[in-house]
Amino acid sequence: MNKLLLSLKVEWIVLLFIFSFSSKIEAATLTLTANTVVTNATDLSSYSDINTNNFALTLSFDGTLLPASITGGGTININGAVDIVHNFTLLNVNAIVKTGKSLSVGSYIQFSGGGSSFTVEDGATVTAIRIKGDNAEENNILINNNATVTLKEHLDLGAGSTVKVCGSLYVTNDVNSSYSLKLYGGTLDLCGDCSDSSDEGGLVSLVKEIQFDDHGIDSEVINCGNIDFEACKHIGASSSSADVCENDLPIELLFFNGQLKEDGVYFEWATASEFNSAYFEIQGSNDTKSWYIIHAKAAAGNSNNVIEYEFFDTSTKYKYYRLVQVDFDGSTTVFGPVSFNISTDFISKVYPTEINEIGTINILISGANTSEAVSVYLYSIIGNLVTSEIIQTNPTESFVDVFNVTSNINRGVYILRIINGKNSSTHKLRLN
Repeated sequence: MNKLLLSLKVEWIVLLFIFSFSSKIEAATLTLTANTVVTNATDLSSYSDINTNNFALTLSFDGTLLPASITGGGTININGAVDIVHNFTLLNVNAIVKTGKSLSVGSYIQFSGGGSSFTVEDGATVTAIRIKGDNAEENNILINNNATVTLKEHLDLGAGSTVKVCGSLYVTNDVNSSYSLKLYGGTLDLCGDCSDSSDEGGLVSLVKEIQFDDHGIDSEVINCGNIDFEACKHIGASSSSADVCENDLPIELLFFNGQLKEDGVYFEWATASEFNSAYFEIQGSNDTKSWYIIHAKAAAGNSNNVIEYEFFDTSTKYKYYRLVQVDFDGSTTVFGPVSFNISTDFISKVYPTEINEIGTINILISGANTSEAVSVYLYSIIGNLVTSEIIQTNPTESFVDVFNVTSNINRGVYILRIINGKNSSTHKLRLN
């Protein structure tokens, strides 16, 4: 009996020692005292927390780390192929995945509190289950040109945060979630210059919806780029609380045209159907950032017939115009902008440039030759003509129209050529 009790006491002592030792290892914190470069993952194997202490930590290796919590107001540079087995938590830290490098996170990239930023430089890649921020705290994400971030669940950030996508953001929703992207009063910046037809902006590819939960701050989508949904279409940059899914669109727009005349600008647009559509606004801007309401016109409410609208603006003081449709619940959908620059250069822009097997491509034209039809030709990558369509027989100088991709076109890369008399332009498209 005594031997048994002695044995049990020894086992408990051993277990307590092991538990105490393990707890110390799990709680170990590395505090920097200078800018530090780590070239071997094993040098960090004993640490689960890192305090940058306002210095820079550079991980310059290919390897695997324990769950990492990074604090201290400094910078962490990912300068290798780094795998983190569970969560990657940032508190008041600037995290940078350097050019051409990679970060793979087994679970969440977590912003704890505010004041952090996460930058993915040119050609870098990041994969994770999701990116999560505190609802009331500001943290910012920048995905640079040719950089790719892939998330399996969703991305949500707190009040005042900005997600700027100049490269590609993919949310695959492999892990079940009711949404792909949520902003609690923040900004989705698509990076592209709306006045530059060669600037295609970033790509945001989502399976489920974007949600805006304003928290007292307007959420918005700014600048031009591509938002692709599995079952929805891109409708361009939209303002606060806009719903960008096709199934929920209150109108089906056939066209939005503008024509510069001697004493003003003539606008016309038409809808194929309307659902709970309250009214339209014509808005003007000189920089595509600050928009001003020029005129409001009542919509049909509900209709399955083609309805045409027109408005003549005699102010002609703006370079850019757009059409904003307002629903009865206050949500908005934005079409355009169209441009009336003094220059007569032919400019075209298409969006999205990456679509699913069946979809609609929006075509924005300015500086058109109004005496010549505008035609669209779709070529295979080796130059074979696949299909063509005349989208405007008697075009105005500036307009937005659509080109439909049908189910009999195979997946792959294509060249879209737009011809308007002597004017022409080409754009690359991808069908998934």
